[in-house]
Amino acid sequence: MANYFDPSEFECKCKDKHCEGKLPQMRMNPTLIQSLNRIREELGMPIRVTSGFRCTEHNAAVGGVSHSTHRTGYAADSDRNWGGTDRV
Repeated sequence: MANYFDPSEFECKCKDKHCEGKLPQMRMNPTLIQSLNRIREELGMPIRVTSGFRCTEHNAAVGGVSHSTHRTGYAADSDRNWGGTDRV
């Protein structure tokens, strides 16, 4: 299966203000990435990741809950409309 996503798409959007140059893309759950690739393959159209990994500070700044799965690399948001929910 092709890899349709660049690791930079999953980086914390704080642009190293809080992440201290860490490599957040390495924290993304591989099963999540595989699932997104499979969905992209089946859709036959791009999926743009709007939020992947979030450091604690950025997660708080965007109003994320303290136990957000974005903080552990188990969540990604996209710009696709999934019929009223962003969860796939």
